[in-house]
Amino acid sequence: MSLSQQVRRVDWIETAGEMGALLKEAQLIKRWQPTHNRRLRRNDDGCTWRLLPTSSDEDAGLKPELIRTSEVNWSQAPEVYGLFNSQKDAVKTLREIAEGAQLCLATLGLDKVPAGRPCFGYQLHQCSGVCIGQESLASHAQRLRKVLSDWQVQSWPYPGAVKVQEGADWHVLDAWTYLGSASSEAEVEGLLAQARPTFDKDTYKILVSWLPRLKVEQI
Repeated sequence: MSLSQQVRRVDWIETAGEMGALLKEAQLIKRWQPTHNRRLRRNDDGCTWRLLPTSSDEDAGLKPELIRTSEVNWSQAPEVYGLFNSQKDAVKTLREIAEGAQLCLATLGLDKVPAGRPCFGYQLHQCSGVCIGQESLASHAQRLRKVLSDWQVQSWPYPGAVKVQEGADWHVLDAWTYLGSASSEAEVEGLLAQARPTFDKDTYKILVSWLPRLKVEQI
C-alpha cells in the first residue's frame, strides 16, 4: 500500500519561520520514528573522535579515541572531530583521511603491528615511517591535527542557554540542543526547567547554519 493510501488524517504545526520548521521537523522525527524518513531518525549510536596524548611528554604523540556524542560536554570547548552515525562509519572515514595524508594506521591504533616493525602502509608508501622512528611522534601528531581541522566540531559558543527570536517565537537552545519554541517569558522558563535533550547531529547542523543569521540573547 502506498504512503498516500495509508493517510487517515493530516495534522500540522505552524512555525514562525524556516528555522523553527527545521528544528521542529528534526525533533518530531526523532520522537515518532516515521518509517519513511530514515535520514533524520534518532540515532543513539552517534559518535565522534577525540585526540588523547600518548604520554605526558611535550613530544608525545596523539591517539584518536572514539566516544559517543552523548558523552561530550559541548559547553567546555571539546576537541572532537567528525559526527558519525556508527563506529563503522567513523573508523572508515578516519582510515581514508589517514591514508590520504600518509599517517600511520598503527600509530593511530587502527591497525595492529608488533613494536618496532613497519606498518603495512609504510610498505605501500602510505606512511611516513613514524612507526619505525623515521618521523617523530610530535610531527605525526601535528600533521594529524592539521588534516583533521576541517572535521573539528564547534563547541557551544555561549556560556549557557540562549533564546533566538524568529518572528513572534523564541527558540530556546542550549549546548547545540533545541529545547523548544516559546511565545512568552513564562514559556521560556518552562522550557528551561525541562530535562535537556541529548545531542543530535541534525539539530547541530541546523544551528550552525542559522545562529549567525539571527539575533541571539543569553538567558
